[in-house]
Amino acid sequence: MNKADKGPDFTDFLVTAVHDMKNTLHLFSQRIELLLDDPLPERSKQQLNALYRESNQLHASLINLLSLYRVEHQQLAITTEEIFIAELIEEQLCQLNIHPNIEPITVTNRVESELTALGDPVLIGYVLNNALLNALRFCHHQILIQAYQADEGVFIEICDDGSGFPQSTLDRSHTPTQGLGQYHCGLGLWLARKIMDTHQHKQTHGKIELTNGGELKGAIFRLFLP
Repeated sequence: MNKADKGPDFTDFLVTAVHDMKNTLHLFSQRIELLLDDPLPERSKQQLNALYRESNQLHASLINLLSLYRVEHQQLAITTEEIFIAELIEEQLCQLNIHPNIEPITVTNRVESELTALGDPVLIGYVLNNALLNALRFCHHQILIQAYQADEGVFIEICDDGSGFPQSTLDRSHTPTQGLGQYHCGLGLWLARKIMDTHQHKQTHGKIELTNGGELKGAIFRLFLP
């Protein structure tokens, strides 16, 4: 049997299945939100809260798998345009849909409305969304988002008041295929680095940095756009 007679590639079926699972998880999260709009005992809210967090985490992992497929099949093309950073961050926060009955968390967006950078808003939004999801999962009560202009480009920081990245994670964070430790299996960081590497101005590439400290004394995810 030659290659043409083998039928569709198994990978195509797998990608379709991942899409279906991702959409099902999204509906699952929406139904949890509807339940939490009703008066419930505190223990029930806590259990639903745990389900909501884990379903969102699994949803993000499936998106990572789909993005990895795009990278492996060289489908990670970028479209460069002017990005209003504050607007892009607000879009990601809306997508995460932080429910007041689920997340007793304060998110402060300190990005000035006029700050802009050049890049692909879809891909940069994906990187920010993953970073925000991790911050939501591991913070205690606060997340701070800030950005600033430097001579060589724009820096965006997502900070939280959690316990921070483990030292072993920071020690390995310069290696693209490793890094996030308990903050993910490493795939999300690997994809973020691949995306940022595609953003280039002259001889300078975009990059991701991980550190601890800052105003909230927790983890800091720093993104640089040249």
